[in-house]
Amino acid sequence: ALTQNFMKIVLGKRYEKFFAASATEARKILNEKPIKLIFMDLSLKGDTDGITLTKEIRKNADFRDIPIIALTAHAFARDRENALSAGCNEFFSKPFNRNELIAIADGLIAERLKQVA
Repeated sequence: ALTQNFMKIVLGKRYEKFFAASATEARKILNEKPIKLIFMDLSLKGDTDGITLTKEIRKNADFRDIPIIALTAHAFARDRENALSAGCNEFFSKPFNRNELIAIADGLIAERLKQVA
């Protein structure tokens, strides 16, 4: 909940946002909404963490090309390596620079839109 509230503030009205507190909620949103970018909290609650969910998304042909930015409070090098090897496009540990995050997000969305056009 803290990360979701923080991201609401960071992203403001810039994007249409959908929030999931668990992998089950995230799967439901992916199946129901046109998602252009995923901010993945690596510390998801429940039986599936963010790394596992990222790997699952990358195996699904319908979602595998959606850019994923990992967000975490963990700042260890292995956390970054695990996130990127699971399929995340970028990795940000908290606290992070809001402008840098938005620039990366905008770039990933633009790149994906070029690929599907």
